[in-house]
Amino acid sequence: MQKKLFISRTVTQVDTTDIDGTGALRWIGNNCYRYVKFGTTVTQGYPVFSAASTVATVTGIATKGASTNLMFLAGIACTDVNLTTAAGATATLQYGWIQVHGHNSTVSILDASGTTYTAGMYMKGVNAQWYLTMDAQTQPLYKRNVQLLEEIATATTTLLAAQAVAAYVNCLD
Repeated sequence: MQKKLFISRTVTQVDTTDIDGTGALRWIGNNCYRYVKFGTTVTQGYPVFSAASTVATVTGIATKGASTNLMFLAGIACTDVNLTTAAGATATLQYGWIQVHGHNSTVSILDASGTTYTAGMYMKGVNAQWYLTMDAQTQPLYKRNVQLLEEIATATTTLLAAQAVAAYVNCLD
């Protein structure tokens, strides 16, 4: 098996061409990252989902969850991707890294339930949203999941903006 060497590139780098090979995996410590093609603008910490038609090839990423792809959580975006101004030019495609395994301290979670989220709870994607929320199951609903590593206390009013919290990403299969 041929191995690829990543010399000076970081997981926050965004490219306008497929430099590292779409689908490539990279381990840094106990965290694993996948090189993907982004289909739209995304912000660091946002969950990204594979489009149902591209799950097997890992070539296309849809950033917001949709009712047809919530089970295809691809990972968590490692950096901001702006399809119109990345690298100082207009671009139709952007390539970069998403985290698929390990600890992440910037996962976008929304507590809209009015209950306290405790460490160990599983999070799931939300249709047409940029965040994850509580999964009512005691076990993960889908094979690919994110598990909360810290408590989110109940606010006096429902939070209107997602918070960046620590979680364990488990989207490597």
